[in-house]
Amino acid sequence: MPNTPRTLDQYRNTVFCAEYSPDGEMFVTASQDRCIRLYNTRTWKVTKRIMTRDMGWAVLSTDFSPNKQWVAYSGWHNSVHLVNTTGDHEIHEALEFMNGRNRNALFSVKFSADSREILGGSKDCHVYLYDIETKRRTHRVLAHSDDINNVAWADESSQVFFTGSDDRMIKIWDRRTINNDGKPVGTLPGHLHGITYIDSRGDGRYLISNGKDQCIKLWDLRSMAPGDEEPQGAHSGPLYGMLDYRMGVPSRTMLHRRLENDVSVMTYRGHEVAETLIRCKFSPARPTGQKYIYTGSHGGDVVIFDVLTGRIVQKLSGHTETVRDLDWHPEMQTLVSTGWDGRVIEWTWSPGDIGLSDIMAQVDDEGAEDTEEEEDGDWRRNSTLFGNRAPHLNPRNVLFQS
Repeated sequence: MPNTPRTLDQYRNTVFCAEYSPDGEMFVTASQDRCIRLYNTRTWKVTKRIMTRDMGWAVLSTDFSPNKQWVAYSGWHNSVHLVNTTGDHEIHEALEFMNGRNRNALFSVKFSADSREILGGSKDCHVYLYDIETKRRTHRVLAHSDDINNVAWADESSQVFFTGSDDRMIKIWDRRTINNDGKPVGTLPGHLHGITYIDSRGDGRYLISNGKDQCIKLWDLRSMAPGDEEPQGAHSGPLYGMLDYRMGVPSRTMLHRRLENDVSVMTYRGHEVAETLIRCKFSPARPTGQKYIYTGSHGGDVVIFDVLTGRIVQKLSGHTETVRDLDWHPEMQTLVSTGWDGRVIEWTWSPGDIGLSDIMAQVDDEGAEDTEEEEDGDWRRNSTLFGNRAPHLNPRNVLFQS
């Protein structure tokens, strides 16, 4: 597991986005200096600098196309911008997702598996689907009652996708039926506050979400609620979900309330979500078997959880400010984190890492304290969910079955 830091680059400005290309040969970052940088990951030399257009104060989302030919980026503007990754001549094209003169924002963009379409989630509560070849928006659906902070495809079929919003809801959509009634096929109630990120395991069944209620949740689509389900209990009125997390992390008492209709399978705590839309992701299949969940943190740490036990197995400290985005190499035990301190840090595994035993001892203590403090805590509760709400699931192999 990655445990040893190496600073790859130092910017003067906050870093918002970071991502490996699908084959791990390239890496992209987006900084508040309005520059997107493409790196060759063999040498970690910058191969291309892209000066962003019409982004306002920051680029909020980037995505590599699966064919590696394009990078899409979005921010405080009505358009998503498309830029080629290689070649002497730069192609830099604006794709108009939203009409009108009013300035909006696209908080999240994702390519389809065939690289022909882009899915986008917006501040105007709509989800968009854009056809790159025809230069035409094909879908516009009023999906939530508040900002849509993230979108994700369920699998490589690019038929089913997820949206996560500040209205606390995750919704599941099927593009084959979305034009019929504009309603989701299901919902995933459980978070007390807004959703900052969603990551799919890629199997069309499991996903994780990061929330402003300071936790990550694991979901099984077989346990989803009906499409018109709303949060129930724990002060489920509309204002309760609108925590201004820019003002800091709320109290533990408030955060450990639960919704009566929480359908999540597992809850993970130990990181801080504040100031920005912090990412959480499954570790990649080839080097790790997707056994871990990793996330940034407001405190500047990279936190890695064991999927099945919920315990923190590694906490990496190298940044002095918030870690918003990070990515694990698809083929190697290497992780790159980016922070609001402007640092780009590569984490690799080293058997002789100084101080590692001390770090692991601290992590074990933290896990033990959390278990003892919460008599009806998340781990005990979620093991009940495995047994009662989803009796067909076996927590020993549920995430690794073929």
